Amino acid sequence: MKSFALLLLVLVFVTLPALADHPLTHVELGGVASSDDIHDRSLVVTWRNHRRDLFWPYPGEAATAWDFTFCGELHQGDNLQNHYQGQRLAIGLGRKFSTHWLLDAAVGSHRLAESFSGTDHYIPTGDVSFFYTPATELNATVRYGHDFVYQDLIQPGGVAGHLSADSAWLDLVPRPLDAWRIPIRSSYRHFSDANNRRDIDASIMYGLATGEVWLWAGVGAEYLSFTTTQTGYWSPSRFLAAGPRLEAVVPIYGSFRIGLGANGSRFQESQFAWGWGYYATGRLELGERDGWLGSLAYTRIRASQNGTQWFSNGLVLSLSARL
Repeated sequence: MKSFALLLLVLVFVTLPALADHPLTHVELGGVASSDDIHDRSLVVTWRNHRRDLFWPYPGEAATAWDFTFCGELHQGDNLQNHYQGQRLAIGLGRKFSTHWLLDAAVGSHRLAESFSGTDHYIPTGDVSFFYTPATELNATVRYGHDFVYQDLIQPGGVAGHLSADSAWLDLVPRPLDAWRIPIRSSYRHFSDANNRRDIDASIMYGLATGEVWLWAGVGAEYLSFTTTQTGYWSPSRFLAAGPRLEAVVPIYGSFRIGLGANGSRFQESQFAWGWGYYATGRLELGERDGWLGSLAYTRIRASQNGTQWFSNGLVLSLSARL
């Protein structure tokens, strides 16, 4: 573990900055705990030699550029069956072809060590992402990746079974009018245990305020399904949820801001009784995204169904800087 952390520091602060043009370093420290005794802690360090965002460009961002990226991750956690540790290293190459589209690709290695069998497991990992925005009325992202799934809290089976997945995502955000957004997110995942997961989430959001104060309200729905219900991780044959949604960012003083998000839902899992749930997040931000930007975010998820309760709490501390 110590040698891995030392390697992160060497690569980020010695080797890669020599290639830097307009660099951006992002460090994220997170933790999540759920009522079914799943706990995960993570440290993610990402470095890119050319900071850019196709959908929300940085000031002075180059119209075309080659990107070199580095990502290192440390994971540690436990569940009712296991204690585990994970380390992931990846390097990437990207090309911004114009202000309308860009392509990213990354390859690396991921190690998972767990206490139940006392063995280490290594897999190659990688992903390819395509970003496209033909005009201000549409953002589109297509992504494919291969990796372990334990870090997505697919547990305890994701750790004990060393599950990996081939995953594909499609995100579309049409904006037919200035005050309307229709985010649509879909995914397909094929797990190494031959299970398949399909998910689609769509919202219709109206901008009550789109200036310095950012306030959007609307409704949304999600449909999720697995081909096989497994005992080692949550995998319902069908999950349907719908309800109101809210997003807000409010400046408080200077570069200090508060971000809020909330979803309320009426949901049904497989053929069980309908239940109620919510997702709520709050975020404190200080700084500017083109310089130093720090944030502290808290997320709470709760579901109540047929007299039973499930909840999770997550906390993420992050810092971005032009280093």
